Amino acid sequence: MKLKNHLKCSLAVLLFLSLTAFDLSPEPARPITSAENFIWHDLVTPDLDSSMAFYSAVFGWTFKDVEVKGLRLATIYSGDMRIGGVIEVPGANSAVWIKAILVDNLKKRVDIVQKSGGRVVLPPAEIPGRGTQVIMEGADGEEFSFIGNADAGFAAGMVTGNNHWLWSELWADSPESSQSFYEAVFGVNTESTSANEKPYWVFHSGDTKLAGMIQNPITNEGTQWVPYVQSEDPPGSIAKAKEEGAFIVLEPAAEVRNGNVGIFQDPQGAMVCVQKR
Repeated sequence: MKLKNHLKCSLAVLLFLSLTAFDLSPEPARPITSAENFIWHDLVTPDLDSSMAFYSAVFGWTFKDVEVKGLRLATIYSGDMRIGGVIEVPGANSAVWIKAILVDNLKKRVDIVQKSGGRVVLPPAEIPGRGTQVIMEGADGEEFSFIGNADAGFAAGMVTGNNHWLWSELWADSPESSQSFYEAVFGVNTESTSANEKPYWVFHSGDTKLAGMIQNPITNEGTQWVPYVQSEDPPGSIAKAKEEGAFIVLEPAAEVRNGNVGIFQDPQGAMVCVQKR
């Protein structure tokens, strides 16, 4: 297993993460009025089959293969709702969750990323039922993607519910530079706030909260996007993840939000938080 057991994260920092980030809950799901407000989550993994087996066991997700020449992809379903995708990159050092947003002018956005210090990791690919997707790398090495020419039937909005996405954050080595980068490439505004006297940032598109940002609490991992999955039973979700081979970063504990949050790193290396709403 490719467990990143060299993770270094003090209990104090984890307590900060757990007690501040989740106080800024996303707004309730609602119809999206602008394509650029939509957020999608993809897992880039060196082993698609192993990743699908893991998340099926932990969250009960199901998967449907997507036929794209030269790529192995699958769509993630929670119940009958498609919530994300899995992309196999055999040469990847580890798995990572990436954010995707829909954009009206894909070429323009890619140009902005490159001018802002980012680069193209995987060139544009036509994905049936989705649109044209390109995977990018930010100035600090984190991965994200744009989806252009979106299919008319593509799901919109952030769906809430057990084993669905609850929230997501950028764990940034340099929040100041990340703020400038994403304001340019996502076209968002940033709200600087605090909780428990600790800094916290929220990316906004108009009145819609898209994601949060914190100072990266983990060393040796670099800047990365981290998704939050809603769980009715965080201790059970963490126990199941551990049983399936995950490295547990934070066990649910009564002194941390009444045991309602946990963090794990899946066997391929991707970070996930679980939280009871």
